[in-house]
Amino acid sequence: MQSLQYKNNEVRKIIKNINLAKNITKNNQPEVLGLLLLLCQVFKENSQSLLLQEQCDKNDVPATPCILAVGGCSVLSASRFYIAVDKQVVIKDIILAEDALALLFASYYVFNIEYPANGTVTMEFLQRAFAEVEGGGAKIIKNGRKKSRINGINSKLLSLLNAVNDFVYV
Repeated sequence: MQSLQYKNNEVRKIIKNINLAKNITKNNQPEVLGLLLLLCQVFKENSQSLLLQEQCDKNDVPATPCILAVGGCSVLSASRFYIAVDKQVVIKDIILAEDALALLFASYYVFNIEYPANGTVTMEFLQRAFAEVEGGGAKIIKNGRKKSRINGINSKLLSLLNAVNDFVYV
């Protein structure tokens, strides 16, 4: 059985922050966005392409769809969420982190927007693992080059999906 343990200090820090946020919010919502942060860390992607504090510099908001966390001292302890597309807030006052994550995914799907280069593997994992939507094997362009894939699936993504399957079915 493959292990899901990552001995990365950043992963441990994120897990610690998730637990702190759960103590502050008195609910499990920090786990939802914590998953997004953990996936970005495991895949070595920039979480700020998908999730930001609402009071961030507006120039830092990406043109691609993202979640803006409102209230709280961090994105993990936010009390509500916005969805921004093309640097504009298009959906306000989302209460549940699960809904914000679902609307983030739906924004990419409905508006037919490519995932950001520095959040592609994370979004593709969510697409395959939770939305159960298979990818079309599209090539991801990064720095003007096409990234290699195995049968249309990023190799890092394939490794994690296999590890999750091994874990779930044991």
